[in-house]
Formats: sequence, structure tokens, C-alpha cells
Amino acid sequence: MVMHPFKPELDGPDLSADKDRAGKFLIQESVQVIKAGGAGFVPYVRNKPDSDELGQKVSHPAKAPAKARAAVARTARSARAHSANNY
Repeated sequence: MVMHPFKPELDGPDLSADKDRAGKFLIQESVQVIKAGGAGFVPYVRNKPDSDELGQKVSHPAKAPAKARAAVARTARSARAHSANNY
């Protein structure tokens, strides 16, 4: 994962073996969607924030050029640093 907006500990590690609560390999399915058409939608199940209640979510994986991925990673780090310093 390049950047997670709420869980920085998920930035960087290999998440390809992670499953959602229904057993779906979210990253692997996202890669298949990108390979098939460059972008798409992948529904999955996760706990709602600060709760044990399950909620339906949808991911929108899309292929991005390498330069864009690098820019997103830099922007995410910068935004986190700014947020941490101002709250």
C-alpha cells in the first residue's frame, strides 16, 4: 500500500496475504482488477471505525504511473507531518 489515510502503519508493508472479514484477498483482487482494465471497484467487509460492527466498503484500485505513486507517497508523508504538528 502506498498510503493509508488513517493508519500510517499500513504504509509500505506487503499486504497481499491480508484478507477482509469475509475471507476476500483485497490486495490480490485489486491487482486483478487493475490488470484487467486499469481501474475498477472491489467491494469488501471491514470493521467500522472504533467499533466491532462490520460494514460494507468499496475500494477503487487504479493504475498510476510510477511518478504519480512517488508523488502520492511524498504528499502523504508531508500531510501527516503537517497534521501531527498542528493538532
